Amino acid sequence: MVGFMREAAKVSSAGAFTLTSSRAAAFEKPPPGERPLVSSDTFLHDAVDRALAVPAEAILAYQASKVEGEKAAWDLYRKKGLGSHYAFDTILPDWVNGAPANPRPGFYSTSTGIAEFYGGLYGPANIFYIFTHPPSTCVSLRDVAALHVISLAAGEVNEERLFATQDTWCAADVVKVIGKVDAAWKPPKGYAESAPFPRSDIGVPNERFRELILRYAIRPLIDLDESIAEVVSAY
Repeated sequence: MVGFMREAAKVSSAGAFTLTSSRAAAFEKPPPGERPLVSSDTFLHDAVDRALAVPAEAILAYQASKVEGEKAAWDLYRKKGLGSHYAFDTILPDWVNGAPANPRPGFYSTSTGIAEFYGGLYGPANIFYIFTHPPSTCVSLRDVAALHVISLAAGEVNEERLFATQDTWCAADVVKVIGKVDAAWKPPKGYAESAPFPRSDIGVPNERFRELILRYAIRPLIDLDESIAEVVSAY
């Protein structure tokens, strides 16, 4: 990514550069009863050490890459004076709900996780299970996309770390939404047997995200019911 940033600085027409990071770069999903302290300066600093300790664990490698990638980008931007060339922001989404833009069948990360749950799969090998044991926060795909456009096009947005998260959620919330969309649907057997976690108590600084969507998209954030229904309807 830093290579792209250096190249962008050579293009006179480049006015903004937005890096898609992740919630995983800032904080871990908290166990029940704990409330992480998250701010715009929070990084999951021990991610690299944990990834090196268990190199075969994909999620740890993902977290470490997000931490080191975002830190390197900010370091380059500030120390090399790239601010004289273009505006720079990072966006940190969490679990993204929404129908995939690509109509071809395939594995599309979080939307596929919801589709698997809808199709009857729920257990330790499923991504939706992993992300809801314990749960974290979620956001609509369309809101994340809108924030990227705003970051690139709105002159007021510069040198900001934007947490693209809407609200906490849990598997029980998804069960309720799918039941509204498909009255004949029954939750997977594994769901009832897994003692699903309740919502976590996470304080994420997402006020700026809400403000920008309201100002430029001229609407509030898309709620969980609508974003989950989009996934179910796509499958």
